[in-house]
Parts: sequence; structure tokens; C-alpha cells
Amino acid sequence: IIVIAEGVEKEGQYDILRLTASTLDLGFSGALGPKRIAGKLDLKVPDLSRFARLVGLDLSGEGVLAAKLDGAPKEERIAVTLDGRLARLTTGIDSFDGLTGGRVALTGRVKKLPAGGFGFDDLKVVGAHLTALVKGDATTTMAAIDAQVDLPDLKRADPRLTGRANLRASLTGNVQKPNAAARLTIVDASGIGRPIPRLVLEAVARDLTGALDARLSLDGEVDKKPAKGGLKAAKQVSGGWRLDDVDVGIGSVRIKGAAALDAAGLASGRVTLAAADLDDLSALALQKLAGRLDADLV
Repeated sequence: IIVIAEGVEKEGQYDILRLTASTLDLGFSGALGPKRIAGKLDLKVPDLSRFARLVGLDLSGEGVLAAKLDGAPKEERIAVTLDGRLARLTTGIDSFDGLTGGRVALTGRVKKLPAGGFGFDDLKVVGAHLTALVKGDATTTMAAIDAQVDLPDLKRADPRLTGRANLRASLTGNVQKPNAAARLTIVDASGIGRPIPRLVLEAVARDLTGALDARLSLDGEVDKKPAKGGLKAAKQVSGGWRLDDVDVGIGSVRIKGAAALDAAGLASGRVTLAAADLDDLSALALQKLAGRLDADLV
């Protein structure tokens, strides 16, 4: 490891501050102190496989990142403008590697705001077959963050799939009491050759970090059969969780009931499962299922 500091005019002010090792090359020029950060950072990682054990993935490829930093740490305000690239990327996760196609680009800005706030200015991740975008701020007074992920060709994630998917999500409320909503839409799709013309999964959650209360709903069609239903989930003040209004049906398969799990891990309630033909789930399971199943859990 080699550390070089050149042109140090005063504490925290560098013409060049560089860290060189066998695994990476990191450089910074500008002001870097408790009152002021203003400068440019560059990072080169010629061989990502050197970090495979650290992240627990079969990682390979190379990466570069250029970042512009600006802010006042004492005021809890820091903005980082990013421009990064990963090339010849593999992770050992087939679905992810298929979507990225071995390359990922990262652009946009990330912000640290006072009192635990944060924000994003057009933070964008682009792979060969995926695009993700996040923008908006969350502060002590309000949160307005929107995110979207587009997958135009699902077979890139799994050859047993076709079609396209889109995820839209938002964060509202504030940083102390955030709320969230998400909508996943799959259209013109199929699983193991079974049609999934439309499938929508929606979730709405309030008070994510406190007394979480969430509602999930499903609507669409799977293998020429209706897919509908929903449930409510809530974190209990005394600890534990509660599921209510569970009623989800996909073709002949239906699950209904309500259940609770207390702080000691003890479960109560009743949930019934009736599946006259498990083949109705084959398109979602991505494998051929057969038989019937009836269960009554009390």
C-alpha cells in the first residue's frame, strides 16, 4: 500500500491525495475537512475478483468511479455527484448477470441532509437489460422520493420467463415516520410457456420504522385463470406481528384466514389452504406442479 500527499497547503487541503494498492487506486484532490468538503475523487479497481470473498459472490470484472464532493460536514450537508462504470461484470447470480449483460453504469447525485435526511438527484443505474432511477428528498418535514425499475425482457433474468416488468415505488411522510407505496406490474409475460398477460402486485405501508401497517393486493391473470386477493400486516405495539384479511386466490388455489405472532414467538389464528389443482401455480413456480392440497392451520 502506498499513500501519497502532494501540495498540502493547509490542514485538509490537498492537491493530490492518493492511495495505491494491489487491489485499487484511489485519488482525491481538494478540501477535505470537518468544515468543508470540496473536491474530486477517482477510483479504479482493475480486478473485482479480489473482493469476491469480502462480498460473498463469485465476482469478476473491473470498475471505475469519478465523484465530485461538495458540502459542509458540520452542517450535515454533503452532496456527491457520481459517474461510474463496471465492465466484464459477473457475480455468480444468473438472473442479475443476465440483466446487466456484464456492464453497469451509475450516474447522478446522492445527498446527505441535516438531521438524518437524504436525497437523490436523478440517480440512475443502467445495465444491458435493466434501468433503475431514483430522485427526490427526505427531510424532517417531508419525504418525496420516487423510484422506478424497468425490465424490458424478463427472459434475460430467467430463460423460463418472457414479457416485461416495471416497478414503481415512492417514499412519503418524513425521515422520522416514513410511508411507502410500491406497484409491480408484469405484462405480456409467460412462465414455462404458460401465459401471464397481466399481473399487478401493490403494497402500501405506513410508519415503516415504527408501528408498521401494510396492505398488499394482487390482481391479474395467470394461465387463463384469475389471480386476485390481498392481506393486511401490522406490527403490534406489544411486539410481534398480525396478519388479517388474508384472502388470495390463483385459479383453484386459495388461501384465507388471519394469524398473529406474539413477542415470544407464539402463533395463533386460523389459515386455510385449498388447492384443487396445484398446476394452477406452475407458471409462477416456473416448474410443472401436480396434485391437490388442503390444509387447515389453527
